[in-house]
Amino acid sequence: MVRGTPPAPTPFLRRFIERHFYRGGLFHKTRNNSDYVRRIASDTSLVRVANIGSGGRRLFERVISVDPYRVRPGDVRAFGEALPFLDASLDGVICAAVLEHVPDPHGILAEIRRVLRPGGVAYVEVPFLQPFHAAPDDYYRVTLEGLRRWMAGFDELDAGACSGPGSALTWIAVEYAGLLFRDRFLSRLASYAAQVVLAPLKYLDAILLRRPGAVHLASGVYFYGKKPGRPPA
Repeated sequence: MVRGTPPAPTPFLRRFIERHFYRGGLFHKTRNNSDYVRRIASDTSLVRVANIGSGGRRLFERVISVDPYRVRPGDVRAFGEALPFLDASLDGVICAAVLEHVPDPHGILAEIRRVLRPGGVAYVEVPFLQPFHAAPDDYYRVTLEGLRRWMAGFDELDAGACSGPGSALTWIAVEYAGLLFRDRFLSRLASYAAQVVLAPLKYLDAILLRRPGAVHLASGVYFYGKKPGRPPA
């Protein structure tokens, strides 16, 4: 084995890590406390809803998953800057943890405005205090006020922190722990250990996010808005 190369995990260990240390897992670095994605995806009054930059995930069967790289049968392969939908043809758009990964986020936002019908809703999440994470690249961090500027032209229905100070602190500390070792195996082991020790912090966000200053230390922020105008009769 080459020095610094982690030994291949057993099938059981691989499944355990994938289940508990990655997105949605018990020891994952962050926790999303916003309920808007589920509410929009399950709202049957919104007939046509698209999830831009889905990453291969299907929120609900009725939601159109759009991604340029990871698609499954029935998904739409497309970049967010060139959505294959007619003007004013969608009732809702979800764009979560996507805009930081594209060089021109305003191009995607312009497309969202174009494809939404008057009265249609848009839900957008972006990172604020998060370490670099390429997928395949990483360009931007945005405050809540910055996101509000990005969403100019929408009527704000709600906005705030979706992932709080506990998640921000946990993610940064986990990355810091990994930096303490040059050896790749030890670095990864330190990161996993930090995730286990610090995971309770992200669950405190359910309490901390009720405090006004939480948005100033948030891991991620969101904007939920409506395209101005009256929906067609």
